[in-house]
Amino acid sequence: MPPRTHRVFRAAAVLVLTTVALAQTDYRARLTALLPASGQAARVMEWRTTAAGVALIQDRLATTAPNLLDNFAASVRVGKVPPYDPRYGVTPEEYARLVVFRNTLATTGRSVKLNVTRTDRKLTFGQAAGAEALRGISLDLVSGEMRLPEGYVARPHAVQVSADVDGTGLGARSGWGWKFQGSDPKTFNAIDASVSLMRLSSGSVVLTYNRISIVKGRLQPEVQLYLTYPHP
Repeated sequence: MPPRTHRVFRAAAVLVLTTVALAQTDYRARLTALLPASGQAARVMEWRTTAAGVALIQDRLATTAPNLLDNFAASVRVGKVPPYDPRYGVTPEEYARLVVFRNTLATTGRSVKLNVTRTDRKLTFGQAAGAEALRGISLDLVSGEMRLPEGYVARPHAVQVSADVDGTGLGARSGWGWKFQGSDPKTFNAIDASVSLMRLSSGSVVLTYNRISIVKGRLQPEVQLYLTYPHP
């Protein structure tokens, strides 16, 4: 290889390695910025059913057909759309557009203190009352790989959700997700789980953990954990 070509090749290689190193540093910085600190206070969230347009119908019934109000409110409380009645004061088409039930994530008023152990290369969740499901989950801060206590490993993937397609009520958000799927026909163990760490437009962070698993052929209690905490 001619000297000039060798120098150009070496310079290009250095540039590529430098670019990769900077990309890894940026990736690690963006991921670790979402992680909780040890003792981090987090608010517990849960799915709630909200109904748009209900207040309008209830106000009308209070004056036009108060005998229907209790039945209407009872259906709403259990997340059911009350059957249409012309005494609601709207057409069937208007009623269908007006009364819409949506499932949204909302804070419950409960909080937990997260227990995490962190080194330069690894973060591990410990025992924490109210967030026991996270115990034993670890995150490699260099590769981004997450490992469950059973040994299942997943690589991170970028998550970007715009406000116009949001179905949780959280609004626009971005961050990282991990998907775990596996089964062993010899032990009759199986798992389908997902973890996500996302920053909301408000600056808060949302940590979610959903899991369905089978151990020795027996279905285990489903995990649905949703936490939010201020940006560290």
